[in-house]
Amino acid sequence: MASSAPAAADALEREVGEALLASLFALRSDDDPSARRATSALYAALVELRATTATMRGDLPAVAGLANAVARYAKRYGLAVELDIAMEERSLDRGDLAVLVGIAREALENASRHGGARTVQVAVARDRTGIRLVIEDDGSGLSVGDLERARSRGELGIAGMEGLALSRHGTVTFGRSKRGGLRVEASLPGGPPTAAQR
Repeated sequence: MASSAPAAADALEREVGEALLASLFALRSDDDPSARRATSALYAALVELRATTATMRGDLPAVAGLANAVARYAKRYGLAVELDIAMEERSLDRGDLAVLVGIAREALENASRHGGARTVQVAVARDRTGIRLVIEDDGSGLSVGDLERARSRGELGIAGMEGLALSRHGTVTFGRSKRGGLRVEASLPGGPPTAAQR
């Protein structure tokens, strides 16, 4: 069974990935708001497809929960991580958890591969307005111009994080980290956890 996983990953990328890309290219030149939302959703789907196939091939570790995901992805990308989760993970909605894990994965990969970072700080908190994930690294960061060019080219690291957040009616902003690199802040709506989630 294990030996068939890479072949299954290849098949997924061919059959699902090519269909997603075809839809994406058809929509990218359309400025209609609904088309822009669909484009963001397609980027998010491509990011998750890429992560799924990488996990199937053994290029990414399987993870369980946000703290575990941050620790294992940081190790995979050779990063030292400072983690502060100021909330109960079990209170997270499953969809919110998947989005936070996806954004963390993309941010850590970008920090290592493109920013040359060595350390990252990851903080997650919840208040009455929702959930906030902040990731700051000590890499080279991105200028405003670089960020806009990456966004306009639809590079998955940026567009994928924005699409993931949008899938939960949230937002992602990018800026300069106090550590000198990139700061990624994701905000997802939603108040305090219900009694069932505590």
